Amino acid sequence: MSKVQKSTLYYPDRAPVRLQLEVDLQSSPEDVWKALLDYPSWPKWFPNVKSCFETTPLPKVADNNPSYPLGSTRRIDIGGVVFDEEIIAYDDGSSLNDKERQPKVWAFSVYETSQPILNCAVERVVLEPLYKENDESGTTVVGTRVRYAGGMDVVWYLPFLKPILKRNMNQAWKQGLERLDQYISMQQNK
Repeated sequence: MSKVQKSTLYYPDRAPVRLQLEVDLQSSPEDVWKALLDYPSWPKWFPNVKSCFETTPLPKVADNNPSYPLGSTRRIDIGGVVFDEEIIAYDDGSSLNDKERQPKVWAFSVYETSQPILNCAVERVVLEPLYKENDESGTTVVGTRVRYAGGMDVVWYLPFLKPILKRNMNQAWKQGLERLDQYISMQQNK
């Protein structure tokens, strides 16, 4: 495995290669959050993901769902390239009064990869509730706005990878989030 420099939650805002994507889903923020953190389900909805699993034993919380403390790690195999990642931000909004209406933030930094292609890579996902106004009851949550930001720096001898990575990552996340919405709907209809 090749070492990759870890960085912060804000690296995607200043990285040499920056990706930003915003997708509205019909699924609730709680359902999207739960599905994103169900690592073994990723191959079912995210393009080219062969496997995804936590590599840090995780404590269980309510409903036997895992809790993802800062510093916990996962391994993801995307098209045969393996990435080891560390959780650098995790806020499910539970510290606030109205959990359903609070943004949820999840970010990870790559710290090793099976191919020496990256100097640094951080991805950040923010989930925000989408509202519909009702005359009688105020507002209702009707979906989720997913804001994805990724930042990376490729090794100096592979500059041609920058536009390819940017295009492929944007396509993968857009397609993956659309498939995620379908996956959640199918799981609920079982």
